[in-house]
Amino acid sequence: MIKLDNFQEPTREYEGNAILIGCPGGGKTRTVAAKMEYLFEPKQLPLDDAKMLTFSRSAANELLNRLSCLTYGKQVSTIHKFGLDLLRQNGFNGKVFGSKEPDAPDADRIKLIYEFLLTDTPLFRYGSIHKELNYIVNDCLGAIDRYKSGKDEKLPEAYRPAYEYYQDYLRKTNQIDFNDMLTLSINEIEKHPVHLKWLFLDEGHDTSMLQYELFRRIDADFVWAIFDPHQMIYRWNGADERNYTRFREDYSPKEFQLLNNWRSTPEIVSVLEKIYPRGLVPKGEGESRIEFIEVEEESQYSYALQLATEYPDHEILARTNYQLPTAMLKKALKKRGFSKSEIEKDIFIPKVNEGTIHWSKGTQAHTVILVGGGDRYIPFYRSRDYVEEKNLLYVACSRAKNNLFVLYEERLSEFFGQVEEVIHV
Repeated sequence: MIKLDNFQEPTREYEGNAILIGCPGGGKTRTVAAKMEYLFEPKQLPLDDAKMLTFSRSAANELLNRLSCLTYGKQVSTIHKFGLDLLRQNGFNGKVFGSKEPDAPDADRIKLIYEFLLTDTPLFRYGSIHKELNYIVNDCLGAIDRYKSGKDEKLPEAYRPAYEYYQDYLRKTNQIDFNDMLTLSINEIEKHPVHLKWLFLDEGHDTSMLQYELFRRIDADFVWAIFDPHQMIYRWNGADERNYTRFREDYSPKEFQLLNNWRSTPEIVSVLEKIYPRGLVPKGEGESRIEFIEVEEESQYSYALQLATEYPDHEILARTNYQLPTAMLKKALKKRGFSKSEIEKDIFIPKVNEGTIHWSKGTQAHTVILVGGGDRYIPFYRSRDYVEEKNLLYVACSRAKNNLFVLYEERLSEFFGQVEEVIHV
């Protein structure tokens, strides 16, 4: 049987509704895997009587890798796949507009909004240069998604023409987007109820109102959910913090706190506790190095590359793509017609593991190098969501197992509180 720690073990045989508060590195997937293992083996529960719904395919794969008896689309599924399967089973034959993952970069939707903005519309006059236009496209898609997901009751009037253009395109091409998929699935499950013995929800803090409403309409004897409000970083994309309260009100669950952090060293955990004091118990081992380094903004990325050469198992993280020149250069070369092999073999680009903090969700590395750890980027000067900005910093730092380097210009992010040592370069 899967071994559990002192916080996790009480969940194995508990029979009732439950909410797991999963800290970074707290072993939430292990806990759920052990629970399902217990249900299927000692309890002899039929496989089709339990289902885990996840926010992303990567989270689903993590559980599938732990229990070979599980099948994607049956016992484990993303919320969107569950909804689409329900629609397909009952006659839906349209296409889905967008990427395969609702939280992944989506070239088709971005292209559609670009096409609209490049006409003579009021929105375009606010973005005369490419960088600013990118921000407008992202803001516009975010506003549309929050409105369609139920996160925002009203759509800003400035975005209504783009919304109508977007919806008209879907109608003409017989397509639905991810939010439409959920709305239709909610209606469908009312007509074709689904019953389970056990129902699990992963990453409840990342779910939208529509995702939660679909989940809630599944009839189940026992319902479990995993939440960590401090790792909620998708509010811009419709994630609804009210789902935490809704789950408590709907199911009156018993709470289990998973406070052992098996990923990070005590030194890393001490940084996390400065951002959000919550009583984490550090379980990670090995030597640890933490440095807050003041570097001019234009030199931060090259400095990060130098650090990366010392630590093969690393992640270079940033608040925005524009802070990662390598990623931007690859994108530019692809647009100019270079193939992936040409970019990787014939053009010298440093081979580094890098991405935005949003990209890093669900990952971990021996060493994390945070570019832009100052108060210009965290909290991001364009963001109005102070809580989510703090959560982003928490997520970034909690990816680190042993080493954490924070590069910043002038003033370290206020979310760190007091730090012991600052290095000036």
